[in-house]
Order: sequence, then C-alpha cells, then structure tokens
Amino acid sequence: MRALIEHVGDMHRSWAAVARQRASDPSEIDRAALRYSPDKGDLLEWYGDGLEEILDVLRTTPEDATFWTFWPPQRNVAFLRRRMAHETAVHRWDCQAAYGDPRPIEPRLAADGVDELLTVYLPSWGRSRGAGETVGVRATDTGDEWLLRIGDGTLETEPSAAGASGTVAGPASDLLLALWGRIPLERLSAEGELSPLRRLLAEADFD
Repeated sequence: MRALIEHVGDMHRSWAAVARQRASDPSEIDRAALRYSPDKGDLLEWYGDGLEEILDVLRTTPEDATFWTFWPPQRNVAFLRRRMAHETAVHRWDCQAAYGDPRPIEPRLAADGVDELLTVYLPSWGRSRGAGETVGVRATDTGDEWLLRIGDGTLETEPSAAGASGTVAGPASDLLLALWGRIPLERLSAEGELSPLRRLLAEADFD
C-alpha cells in the first residue's frame, strides 16, 4: 500500500511540475526530488499535498499552454486531465482490491479509459509486434467499440469491432481493468483469435 501511495503521489507531483514549468522534455524535471522520503514527513500528508497541487494545475493551467506529454498530438492540459483521471481511477481500484473490496469504475469514465489506452497510451510506446492482425473490443454497457490493427511497432484503431478476427466484450470497467492487467481476460466474453491482444498486453509496460 505504501508503494502504491508513493507511486500515485509521484505521478501527481511529476505531471504537476511538467505543466507548471511548461517543460518541453521530462528530463527538465527533477523527479528524484519530488519523490517521497521519510524526511518529508507523514506519507498521507505528502500525498494529500501532491493531490491538491495536481488539482490546482488541472483547474488553472491555460487551455493553450503547451508542455511535454508522451503523446505529441496533444501536449496540453486536456491531455493531462484525461491521463490523471484514469491514472487515479485504476489505482483507486488497486487500493480497494488490496483490502478485498474493489468497486467498479464508473462506466463512462471506464469507456474513455479504454479509449485512451487503445488510442493514446499503447500506440505511444510503439512496442507492438504483429502483421496486421485485428482484435475487436466491445463495452457492453456503454456501446463503445474499437477495432485494433496490430502491426510491427504500430497500433491502429477504428471505432468499430466489425470484421475482427477475435473479440473481447464486457462492461467498460471490466474491459479497462483487464486491459490494464488488473483482472484476467478470462473474465470477459471472448470469441475468435485473441493471441495478438495477449501478446500486445504482455509487451506493454504497465504500472
């Protein structure tokens, strides 16, 4: 639990610093100085201060301000609002799961989290290996769909699961948690060939 709180707090403080300083590269931020250490006092107070900092950044950063993100097409506070919402939501589930009572993520938020993962997060790393295999992803409670086309170092998405060689389906919260490796894919309804999706997720660098 301490490691989880430190990780989320580090993410909040690091992204807040990037936005505040309008950093053009993450190396401009001294992340080591931002991380928690016992000399910084109570862990929960440290976390709370960092949470207030990122919330202030998300409220006050001008929409046209630019700074580094790992997704070049969107380097602004809109990207950061979305990223922090999903970072925090998934780790909230982690926290509750550690105590044996994890609550689902709200469907619309979860569906947007699936979209961010498939259209922004995974493509940004360029680690996929494939030859154009297709996988469909369906959120049964929100109606959202995605078609993944997995290439060699590329991941393309379309807003429809039609024509996929394999498909996974389930409530948006379960989809998001399964794709982030929190619950097994077997919890979802599955049809067809899913090995390309399993390979893609195995190669991802998830926290």
